Amino acid sequence: MEYAQALLWFRLAGIAVLYALLRLQPFLPLNPQRFDAMTPDLALNTAVSFATNTSRQSYGGEATLSYLAQMAGIVVQSFMSGAVGVAVALALVPSSPHSRSGRRPSTSHCRPKPRTEAGSDDNPPGRFRCR
Repeated sequence: MEYAQALLWFRLAGIAVLYALLRLQPFLPLNPQRFDAMTPDLALNTAVSFATNTSRQSYGGEATLSYLAQMAGIVVQSFMSGAVGVAVALALVPSSPHSRSGRRPSTSHCRPKPRTEAGSDDNPPGRFRCR
């Protein structure tokens, strides 16, 4: 539950920062073209779509966004949405049997496989057959 809450707060913070960048871009640096702020609905749609990795674009890209909004907003959210997806996938991967105890799993019930032919690639040395 802690992971889910942390994930939601992190993504909400990212949406809020991108929304602020899009709405305040006329007052921020790196806006040599002097672009106006996005409308509230378009800024929210853009912020949510890039934070959720859907990347829906209802704007003119470089004809609408300042350099700062593109670099610190769109690019960062595009990276973070993918990184969060990988982090969630890794958090959901079940742990290996020996990760909690620090010991390797028992192999007492395993014995070496019998060799069929010398040098055969389908039965390399060191492989075990377990019950």
